[in-house]
Amino acid sequence: MSTGPFRPDVVLLRTSSRSLKETSRRASENKVVAAVTETESCPAPSEHISKVDGGVVHDGTEGTGPRYPNARELEEARQRREPPTMALLRLESFNRRQKMAIDEYGFYKERNEARPNPTSGAVKASTRKKKGKEQTWLDLLSLWERHGLKRNSKIKKLGRAGIPDSLRAKVWQALAGMDKVRQDGIYKDLLLRDDPHTFEVIERDIGRCFPEHSMFADERSQGQANLRNVLRAYAIYNPEVGYCQGMGMLAGMLLMRMPPEESFWMLVCTLETHLKNFFTPSLSQLRVDAAVFEVLLHRISKRAANHLDKQDVLPIMYITQWFLTAYITTLPWETVLRVWDMMYCEGIKPLFRIGLAIIHANRAYLLQECPTNAETLSFLLHLPHDRLEAEFLIERSLRVKITRKEIEHLRKRVASKATPERGTVSLIRRRRG
Repeated sequence: MSTGPFRPDVVLLRTSSRSLKETSRRASENKVVAAVTETESCPAPSEHISKVDGGVVHDGTEGTGPRYPNARELEEARQRREPPTMALLRLESFNRRQKMAIDEYGFYKERNEARPNPTSGAVKASTRKKKGKEQTWLDLLSLWERHGLKRNSKIKKLGRAGIPDSLRAKVWQALAGMDKVRQDGIYKDLLLRDDPHTFEVIERDIGRCFPEHSMFADERSQGQANLRNVLRAYAIYNPEVGYCQGMGMLAGMLLMRMPPEESFWMLVCTLETHLKNFFTPSLSQLRVDAAVFEVLLHRISKRAANHLDKQDVLPIMYITQWFLTAYITTLPWETVLRVWDMMYCEGIKPLFRIGLAIIHANRAYLLQECPTNAETLSFLLHLPHDRLEAEFLIERSLRVKITRKEIEHLRKRVASKATPERGTVSLIRRRRG
């Protein structure tokens, strides 16, 4: 499931009449005053969704219709210097979610989007296959505990087939080597420290991370509190990097699968191993990898690469969103999980493979339906999900013949250039020659 770009577009509705604006403002404030009068004694909404009945999400109160902000909520809004209209918008979002179902991954969705129920035969076959996968991974986890992790072709094959959801947290932690870096007491100590400037930046982004997920949708939820703590702790733990937009999506993904302290240490492992130097202030590694991606694209899909070149659509313009969130904001959620399985099994290579497969699989559309760079970039940043289903995209990515050794070789050559983006052309020409 895609969550959209990092910062949603803000649409400002302007009118030429100043009096119309004033009238609208006063009407909004009157609504809030009326709401306070009617609901002053209403309890605050629960921080957690307590049940789902017939596809409709409730907050634990029976027989309640759309809710309005009560006195306490309006006082909190006033203390945040929040316009009254923002309180109404937040409650409108809450009321909308009450009418929605929650899918198997925790995301709100319209009830008519629910998957059809599989047949009993399909369920039995799927259950048997699932149990077989689980037992294989349980055996591996047991083996790793006794003898240590040894990466081999079997692990890569299993990772590409998908890790059972019930074991994802444990397997990811084992593959990332979390226990080797984890130190007792450090996380709690970090939460006691302060960095007002960085914390303010983090606070602005908290609400933008997974607004359609039941764990993070409510700003007073435990999910948002945990996300805030993990991001603050990492900013203190690694002051050279601090906080960078996009980290929230990574931390949120981990919090969906494991407790806050484990999520913090997994974030440390991920940013210092698999996505190393991606979040430095200069985005140095990301710039190098954008150039490497362009070299590989010219080899894998020349027509699409030439098309993007002519339109001046550089990889840095789209793989920033793809790589910094490990495709969280780009792919359907089931596909995202599979990509993460492969990333922890194989390192950075799957991120390149997936990106190259996306462009190659959609090359016909890019060539025929995207005549301008605006249309091309819009397509690459808001990919339609109908051709990004997990099995299809993983299979296509495995056709992309590249090696980790080749990626590292290209990284070194590109990094030796004074400006990596400009050095790419010479690498491409040399490759052709």
